Formats: sequence, C-alpha cells, structure tokens
Amino acid sequence: MKGFSGLIEDIREGKYIDQADILPYLCSESREERSAANAKLAHAYFHSGNFDQARIFIQRSWILSEFSSDLLPLYLDIHAAIGDMNAIKEAYKRLGMKEAARGRIIDAIRYFSMSMYTYAKYQNLDKYEYDFDILERIEKMAEHRRFREYFQTEPLPNRKIRLAYLVFGMTHTNSVLVKIDRIFAQYHDKDRFEVAFFMPEKKSALSKLAQAKDNIKIIRDYNCKVIVPDAGNDEERLFEIATQIHNYQADILIANALLADLTHYFIASLRPAPLIIGFVAGPPPQFVSHSLDWGITWTKHPLLDAPCDCSLVDLEVELPVRDNLTFYRKQQFNIPEESFVLMSGGRYTKFQEPAFWNAIIDIMRDHVNVYYVVVGPTESEIPLLSTIVPTELKARLRFVGWREDFLKILGLADTVLDTFPSGGGLVLMDAMALGIPVVSFKNNYMKLFDQTDWSPAEEIIPVSELIVDRGNYDHFKLLVTKLIDDREYRTKIAEICKKQIFLTKGNPEKMVRRFESIYIKVLGKKLRHNISNKNQLSGLDEIENKSLRSNLRKIQHKIKEKLIRYVKLF
Repeated sequence: MKGFSGLIEDIREGKYIDQADILPYLCSESREERSAANAKLAHAYFHSGNFDQARIFIQRSWILSEFSSDLLPLYLDIHAAIGDMNAIKEAYKRLGMKEAARGRIIDAIRYFSMSMYTYAKYQNLDKYEYDFDILERIEKMAEHRRFREYFQTEPLPNRKIRLAYLVFGMTHTNSVLVKIDRIFAQYHDKDRFEVAFFMPEKKSALSKLAQAKDNIKIIRDYNCKVIVPDAGNDEERLFEIATQIHNYQADILIANALLADLTHYFIASLRPAPLIIGFVAGPPPQFVSHSLDWGITWTKHPLLDAPCDCSLVDLEVELPVRDNLTFYRKQQFNIPEESFVLMSGGRYTKFQEPAFWNAIIDIMRDHVNVYYVVVGPTESEIPLLSTIVPTELKARLRFVGWREDFLKILGLADTVLDTFPSGGGLVLMDAMALGIPVVSFKNNYMKLFDQTDWSPAEEIIPVSELIVDRGNYDHFKLLVTKLIDDREYRTKIAEICKKQIFLTKGNPEKMVRRFESIYIKVLGKKLRHNISNKNQLSGLDEIENKSLRSNLRKIQHKIKEKLIRYVKLF
C-alpha cells in the first residue's frame, strides 16, 4: 500500500485515488495533523487541475488551522481559479479580524484593504461593496484612543472657521482628487476660512515624487497649510496625523476618499475633529460611511446610495483652453497625419468590457484611416485584447499609459469615446473644453450604484444626441461613424459642447462657494446640538447672512449682464 506522499504524487499526476486510501490521513485525532493532510491534498488537486476538489480540502484545512496565514496563498490561488471572489474577500477579512484582535492595527487594515480590493486585483473590476463588520472593527480599534469632542473656545465672530482636509491621492499620477483639492485651496474664502491639508503619507515618499512636491507647493502658494507627519512607523504616523488635526483645532475634517484607503477611516474614527464631512467622488463604499456627519457628491447616483446625509453640488473645474496648450503631433505616436483619432481615457479597470472593444473593432474595420488611442492602461492590463483584436488592426491601436502630460495627448483626438460600462467625468469635460466631441452612454438610475456599470454622462454632456442608450452598440457605431464621416456635423457639435461646458462646468469658484455654504449649514446643525456654543452660533449666523448677501449680489450682477446682452441682440 502506498504511503501518503505516494498518494499525493499520484493525485498531482491526475491519477484516480479511492477515497478509502486517504481517509486514514483525514481522521487523525490531531486537528493540526488533519489540517496539514487536507492542505497537502488541496495542493495536489490544485496542481492536477481539479479545482473543485482542491477547494473542498483547502476550506477544511483553513478552518482546522484557525485561519493560518501560511495557508492564504494556496487558498487564494484555488478560489481565484474558480472565480470565487466572496471566499477570497472573506479570507482576507478573517485574517484582518485576527490581527485586529491582537491589536495590530496596520496588519489588520492591510488585510481589510485587500478584502475591499479583491475584485480589482483578481478580475480587473472597479467593484466595491460595503462590509460593515470591517468598518465597525476599525472603529472599535480606534475607540480607546479616540479624542474627546471639543469645540473651539474662541467665539466665531473673532476668528475664522478652520477646515482640515485629509488628502488621498498625493502619490498618484494625475490624481483627480488632488486636482479638486487644489481647487479648494485656491478658491476658499480666506477671510472666512482657515484651511489646512493633512497628508498621511511618509515624507520620504512625497519628497521623491516631482508631482507631489509641485502639488504641495501650489497648495501652500494659495495660503493654505500643508502638514505631513514625521513618524516613520506606519502606526505611529496614523496617530500623529490625527493628533496634528486635533491640535489644529479644526471645526470640520473633510475626507476626500474616506474608505479608498482604510487608514483614512481609522484616522477619522479617532474623531480628531468634532465634525467630519466626506466627498462622494465615486462608489459610496469607497468614499463614505454611516459614521459621517455629512457627505457631498458631484453626481446623482452615488447620492442615492450614500449611507449618510448628503448634498449634491455640480462639479466645476478650471477647464483647459486650447489656445494655451501645445499638443503633441500625431507623428510622435507613429500615427499618420491624415488619420482620424478616436481616444478614451481612464484607469485600466474601465477597459475590460469585450462588447465595447468589439464595437471599436467594427468601426476600425469600416474605416481604414481610424486609429484608437487608449490613455491610462497598458496593453498588458487588458488581457482580453489578445483574443478579440485581429492582428491586422493591432497596428492601429496605441496604449500610452497614464501620464502627467495627458492634456497634450488629448489634443490628438478627433473624437473622445467614453469608457463603458464604467463611464468617466473629467476626461469628457476636458475634451469638450478643447472643442472635441464626445460619445457616451446613458445611466440607469433604477438600480443600486455600481462603479462597474454607470455613467454621469447626462449630468455632464450638454448635447443629448451624443448620449447613447445603455449598451446600444448599433446606435453607438452609427453615431461614431457620423462623427468620423461628417466633418461639418462634428464641428458644429464640438462648438456646442465647448460653449456649454464652459457655461455649466467652468466656474470652480462658484462650486467652492456652494461647498462653503454646506460646511456652514452642517456646522450650524452640530453647534445647535451643543447649547453651550451661543457665541459660536451668533458668529455662524453672521457668516451665513454675509454669504447669502454676497451670493445674491453675484446673481443680480449676472442677471444684469444677461439683460444687457439680450438688449444688444435686439
């Protein structure tokens, strides 16, 4: 009779093994021995390609081992092969819970984060789901170090409202969130608000990145503070940045991506400020939790599913002006000058839909002068391309990665196509501002928000005929073909887009004023619950009235300007 090692080798080679032969090794009194035997069997069946049988043995071993981290790699490999993302998420979560119970904050958050980003890692999907057990455990880890709630002692009439922004994305190339933070740094009313930006990253990491250093300098040049912790230890750094926010005596802490990095959630759970507001710039499970005092979003669908009180404000930014930019030429990307360039931009997770690629392929087949430029992912980050893109068309595809010089590349486009099924925002706005027509898909507001299947197109694109019914690729191809073939139509549509986007999305100062009014409103609600803050409230009323008067004057001025223009027309 073969020993256990012989049986394992036969299984690895795909030979049939009678269950009676392995039962003795699975029936040991020792839980540890049973776990080890199951792990070896799981590995052997996985190697043979029998993933279903491997899953049974690894699940048993996983439980018997009390969720040993040594088994995690094999556990992940087996469930990834089967496509069981829930099992992978649960495994990461279970190890995170173990680390949390031991008081190991950073290790716990690391596992919790891996659970949250399971779909992105294993399936290239921008899909996130709430796990309230994880959020509650993070809050529990912060509980014994939580700051006592305070309100500033100096009355509001004698001081400014202090805002503390907790920044996510400073180490990312061309971060949209950091771009938005810079807008707030520039346009906040410094007569009414004192503004500081807190960055939890290591100083050494920020100092190595030219774009991060530039962003820090820009924010400081706008008369805002930038605070980065000195601690090198990851855990100490979290407590240090929270202490710095607390010592700053912020009236409001604003998180621009509360759950995208769960260390930010831990910092917020320490309650270093009496009021916490979160931006909802994407999927609610990445940006806001039920523990927030308020949320603010730029698009409607995330608001529908935000688990906190939430306001809607139109996103307005500094739009690019074509005359102020120098664009690359087509030849620099080995594209013939007379060709027609279609372009899309976004993170690699937005380019994983086969049906979208098939539509692009059909358009390129019908138009031999069309090139498709993809900004964001590399070709290797879109595995499906190797099987669906014909060899003869690959020469007309360009993948340029995500770069700081995006606007110089965007100028190459004759038409910009939104990504699908996950649509974009700022890319479309920048394109329209440069006089480039865009094509996108409608959104379905009748379902729960899903970052992998949504589009803010109807809230951004001013021309309804450029927005196709969701998933209607026949209409999509007809519309793109019309933009390619009909230059007069393309030019007319582009001019309308350009004019309207500057009218509706090109006034960032107005957007910041809207945010400020929400900050004041939410702060007032908070202070009214604290009857000892009468001096603060009187000052708040004064600021609110001043804001209302200022906004009214601006509205009256704009109405007067429009009346003058209409009179001149007639």
